[in-house]
Amino acid sequence: MSFINKIWYEKGIYSIFTLPLLPFSLMFRGVVSIRRMLYAHDFLASDAPAVPIIVVGGINVGGSGKTPLCIALALYFQEQGYKVGILSRGYKANTDKQTLLVDDSVDAKSSGDEPYLMYQKTKALVVIDADRVRGAFYLKDLGADLIICDDGMQHYALKRDIEIAVVDGIRRFGNHFSLPAGPLRESISRLKSVDAVVINGEVAKSGQYSMLLKPKAAYAINCETNILAKGTKVCAMAGIGNPKRFYKTLQDLGYELADSIEVADHGVVELEHIVKKSQTYPVVMTQKDAVKYELYKQNLDNVYVVEVNASLGRDFYANITSRLKDCMYAVNKRQKK
Repeated sequence: MSFINKIWYEKGIYSIFTLPLLPFSLMFRGVVSIRRMLYAHDFLASDAPAVPIIVVGGINVGGSGKTPLCIALALYFQEQGYKVGILSRGYKANTDKQTLLVDDSVDAKSSGDEPYLMYQKTKALVVIDADRVRGAFYLKDLGADLIICDDGMQHYALKRDIEIAVVDGIRRFGNHFSLPAGPLRESISRLKSVDAVVINGEVAKSGQYSMLLKPKAAYAINCETNILAKGTKVCAMAGIGNPKRFYKTLQDLGYELADSIEVADHGVVELEHIVKKSQTYPVVMTQKDAVKYELYKQNLDNVYVVEVNASLGRDFYANITSRLKDCMYAVNKRQKK
């Protein structure tokens, strides 16, 4: 765990480092509140194409399970007959294009790991653009009739019809402070204004929804039929916001954690380092990590992947479907502009 994450999420001696940061946190919270108010009262312009916009986001910095939820929503609405578009910022994407359509000609390095994973899992229209409004109109022009925006709660320039906030059920809100003293982008009260709060990995309270990330046994990155036996000692690699969650997943699957490769969220590890580690123990990584090494997978003979799929109750999908029907008036009103 990085030093900043220890300050945000661990109690004890690390809490003293929050004190000098508190004035900056108060200023940050004030700026965020004013900015949201300006958008709410149309002092700052917002726009969206005339299709339903579902924003999946959170109030914390870092991973909470937004991408698996976006994938689950995309698959669900595809089954309902929608042509789904997924919009992402494309964090750490290596492309000179302002707007990039992720397809079979694009690799994870160009698009960023999460957009590439979402495309691989759904085959939906996946577009990356730092300008969410521009990206949304591009998806509409491509034929999308429903757009899911990954990690877009604070991008108020994009109008939205449904907001879903995801909360890490283990780490929750850390020390409850705003950036930089804590992990919060917005205050906890912001959750009262969203259409659904999804708790990842823990039992939800009344009015919230539980999401479980169901893992499958680890399979070889270069041969999906090669399953890693339970009881195997492994070296874990998790370039996600909360790697401890992945470590626990491996233990729950029956693997023994003997070593790990430190990697930042969305980070990349040198191929030679992975190969060297795999000579001692099988290296087991997340799907989000695995897509970065797809071009080199034939050289990774002792590297495995754990696939996880988000599972949510019928009541969650019923709620979102109901709200989708309710928002069509606002969607049609945008059409008339």
